[in-house]
Amino acid sequence: MDCRTAQSLINSYIEKKMTIEQLEQFLKHVKNCPSCYDELETYFIVYYAMKRLDDKEGSFNMSKLLQEDMKKRRRQVLCYRIQEMILIILILITASIVVMELLQMLGIILF
Repeated sequence: MDCRTAQSLINSYIEKKMTIEQLEQFLKHVKNCPSCYDELETYFIVYYAMKRLDDKEGSFNMSKLLQEDMKKRRRQVLCYRIQEMILIILILITASIVVMELLQMLGIILF
């Protein structure tokens, strides 16, 4: 992902309107691009500071909140990828069982 694309996705990140694929690429880019990270941090601070103006409790360390949010979203991507792999494994196991049954029915494999 290039900087222009990453910067165009900042609002989508903040509003949690990204696909898992976009989120994964965005997080990788922002992690390695100080310029885009600074841009994200600026938007994040403005967005969440305005939401918390009336909130007398909670942290106002916006940099820390952004880091926590990014960590949470990385876990979200990881969980999605793990679920995806489990589904693929289950499909492969099911397909293997079906193939084995078909081969046995045709007399190619005897158990």
